[in-house]
Amino acid sequence: MPPVAELHVHIEGTLEPELLVTLAARNGTAMPTLDLDELRAQYRFDSLRSFLDLYYANLAVLKTEQDFYDLASAYLTRAAAAGVRRAEIFFDPQTHLANGVPLDVLFGGLAAALADGARDHGISADLIPCFLRELSPDAADAVLRACLPFRDSFIGVGLDSVEVGHPPALFTEVYRRAAAEGLRLVAHAGEEGGPEYVREALDELHVERRVARRVRLRRRGAGRAGAELIRCLLRAGRGQADVEGRGRQLAGRPRRGPELELPARAPRVRVR
Repeated sequence: MPPVAELHVHIEGTLEPELLVTLAARNGTAMPTLDLDELRAQYRFDSLRSFLDLYYANLAVLKTEQDFYDLASAYLTRAAAAGVRRAEIFFDPQTHLANGVPLDVLFGGLAAALADGARDHGISADLIPCFLRELSPDAADAVLRACLPFRDSFIGVGLDSVEVGHPPALFTEVYRRAAAEGLRLVAHAGEEGGPEYVREALDELHVERRVARRVRLRRRGAGRAGAELIRCLLRAGRGQADVEGRGRQLAGRPRRGPELELPARAPRVRVR
């Protein structure tokens, strides 16, 4: 099995129904349903909004350091079986803070799981906290400052959640602060917002490795907008674009797909 790098995975998105039920029982968390069949049926989405609604609702079961450890450990075990040897893992600290989870609990559980994953599975993994763009640039700056005491536990920052109405340029100052701290810079862009959101991520936020968000293309033809998104990324001469269809699953299993052959100087685009 060839080695795989998983460069776009949200650890919260790897929460599978069986673990959700276990954590809800452990913490006495009331959920609309704990029936496994019903939960699996909910993991079908027709929009980013419907995906996010379930995504955030399910995170109420994550309360303790052990919960976060179990979440990340389960992902790393599955990832290792799929050949993953490198993982860069996004997570949303603002969501957990709103749920009453302190940052030391969050970082403690995740970092311990990554350390054990390196020991047990040989996976090199790092954390990237993301700012929820609908919570404003000031909120992003506040959570960045709150995360800095845990600087040794993460390598960069990202920007995610609802895209339309929250363009990357709004977050220029917090990205400048992150860069000054020596953090790597990535951002989700282009799934809902169009080519201008990708341009802003590149030119205003100065993301320096990849535009992390999947570029949404319909499987039966990308059309002019999709082609412009790809041209924008290729002109940048840096980064990476994930290109996929409209389907989305919450469970974060590594997926493989054919690669598009691009010019030598361009980033590689994996169809997932």
